[in-house]
Amino acid sequence: MDCNRMPNQYDSYIVPKNFSRKQEYSFLDNAMMKYLQEKGCLCPCCGGYRPHPSGDPCKPYPSCPHNPLYPEQCCCPGTAGPAEDVGPTGPAGDMGPAGPVVTDNSMFAANATGATIAVILAGTLIPLPSVQSLDAFAVNGANTVFTVPTTGRYYLSYNINLTAGAVLQSQILLNGAAIPASVVNPIVSVSGYSAQVIVNLTAGDTISLQLSGLLGAVVLQNGAGASLAAIRLQ
Repeated sequence: MDCNRMPNQYDSYIVPKNFSRKQEYSFLDNAMMKYLQEKGCLCPCCGGYRPHPSGDPCKPYPSCPHNPLYPEQCCCPGTAGPAEDVGPTGPAGDMGPAGPVVTDNSMFAANATGATIAVILAGTLIPLPSVQSLDAFAVNGANTVFTVPTTGRYYLSYNINLTAGAVLQSQILLNGAAIPASVVNPIVSVSGYSAQVIVNLTAGDTISLQLSGLLGAVVLQNGAGASLAAIRLQ
């Protein structure tokens, strides 16, 4: 079989003359495709009908004059065209809704008066009446117990500064019990006590600042004598 000597070299398949176009398409079944391939009438790399218009297969060619399987398509792919310029940036989208601000729940209270605290062995709560910024936290009349307004994960911190060193224990109480990580219990006399901790708190819980471990009186420094802060993180 000589593909180059067929009546139309681009229609390199055999069909009866009285077949309609629809019949031609169905006539070119798998067996015929295999036969044409074996005879070298199909391009081995792209499957297009051979010979190609310019002779050599699989190079950039124009559209095939007649290709019943792929009408008006090239027998082989051409080279990629040049990239176009990047289009302009589209307009900015609408701003999304504001997310929750968890740090809306926070508090700070201090004792800046240079107060004298009568400490007992079982523990004495330090009043914090100064510079109160309580947000939604509630405080009792003695300014010693603060009630948590919202359940969450909180960062707690405190500082106690005395006018003279003493061997004491300091801690934050949660519902009347010491938070272990907040306990400072030095073995020598010191005048400064501080700690930070992150804990889960439930609405209605109470927190307090306490000194214990001594039967006697200590004097807080003026200004930053004692303070307690709470900030909800989550």
